[in-house]
Amino acid sequence: MALQYEKTSVYSAPLFIGAQFDKNFVFSEGVIQPYARFAFSHELSSKREMDASFVSAPGYVFRTQGGEPQRNSFDMNVSFKMTSITNLSIFGQYYGKYASSSSSDQGGSIGLELNW
Repeated sequence: MALQYEKTSVYSAPLFIGAQFDKNFVFSEGVIQPYARFAFSHELSSKREMDASFVSAPGYVFRTQGGEPQRNSFDMNVSFKMTSITNLSIFGQYYGKYASSSSSDQGGSIGLELNW
């Protein structure tokens, strides 16, 4: 049973207000670069509808609802990079999106970088 979808444009219009902090700390052994960004996010366009029909029954159109984004959320991004004089760096990042409906998206990464 195949579905056919009508051409649809879906728009996202997020509005952010927040603050960003970053600073370089220089030491004799290298540099530490912490970074933080905090923001309140409001999605102005949350419409995620599209029209579909079965290929075997054209003309019988039904409307489906796509994944609806959270209207309000708190976004956080915290990271650091530590570079030594031996061209070796270590870095890490944490990011999170926290919504009023107790749902959240979180992730992070760490890494090692060697320049030669």
